[in-house]
Amino acid sequence: MKAPDLIGRDFTTAETNTKYVGDITCLPLDGGTFLYPAIVIDLASLRLTG
Repeated sequence: MKAPDLIGRDFTTAETNTKYVGDITCLPLDGGTFLYPAIVIDLASLRLTG
């Protein structure tokens, strides 16, 4: 199931704490295991929030 596009592909905002985006990636580790780091970014300040 595809998640809805709640921000309408508009990645601009002047106010902090109004729009957030996230990303996740897969990193292979030694021994055949994987690490899945995920981040959340505030679009106004571009700070990592989670």
